[in-house]
Amino acid sequence: MAKRKIREAHSKVFGTKQVLTQMNQLAHSVVHELDTSIAGGGASGYVLFWNSNTFIRSGDTSNPIFAPEAGEIEGVYASMPQATVADITFDVYLNGTTIFTTLANRPRVLAGDTVSADAVPDIRTIAARDAFEIEIIDTGGNPGRAILYIVIG
Repeated sequence: MAKRKIREAHSKVFGTKQVLTQMNQLAHSVVHELDTSIAGGGASGYVLFWNSNTFIRSGDTSNPIFAPEAGEIEGVYASMPQATVADITFDVYLNGTTIFTTLANRPRVLAGDTVSADAVPDIRTIAARDAFEIEIIDTGGNPGRAILYIVIG
């Protein structure tokens, strides 16, 4: 009971930046740098997270991740636990259709980096209980666990 109260009190104090930092502190020490450009990270928005398998493979697709509320996708970001040896590209599907109809807009962690640039999708409006799926398009031979963030405002 005491642990639950501490967790509840703790969660009320910390915002998006702290959540991202704490969830990924060990694996992705640079995530806090990403937060400065996360829109929708305030009280009215939320972030959906997806962790890949330990061994990254092209074509790996996540299980559905359901949006708890309606909103608009502000951006999609990816991070890796260590600098990549080659580019790694992701795609995000909303109810079975890609949200990146312009392929160059897909989230991509470039060789030598650990975090992607802002990826703004072409399809942005979502409804409550819409289903997201993430696919690894190209791994570039990178090891480790990738994390994808879908920021909804």
